[in-house]
Amino acid sequence: METTELTEKSRAILEAIAKGHTYEQILVQDLAWTYHDIFQAAAEALDVAKAERGGKSYDQRMDEIRQDHPALMKSGALRKMIGCVNSFGQEFR
Repeated sequence: METTELTEKSRAILEAIAKGHTYEQILVQDLAWTYHDIFQAAAEALDVAKAERGGKSYDQRMDEIRQDHPALMKSGALRKMIGCVNSFGQEFR
């Protein structure tokens, strides 16, 4: 089931990950937490991100940008930016 908000537990776990804590360091913060909770936090984060972008894929969002900004596409500025984003973000699709 997709969610549009993170639980407090997931938020705390993701904040620890963002600070660079290892799984083991995260698990000792609250002895009731398990590896499953860490994986659940990641799944919730993906659900929230998906909900924020309307459930659209990366390619669908890029097509909308191209359609919404044809003048920028003609000038090449947006095309260059999209190319940079594509090159940089290839592994994150």
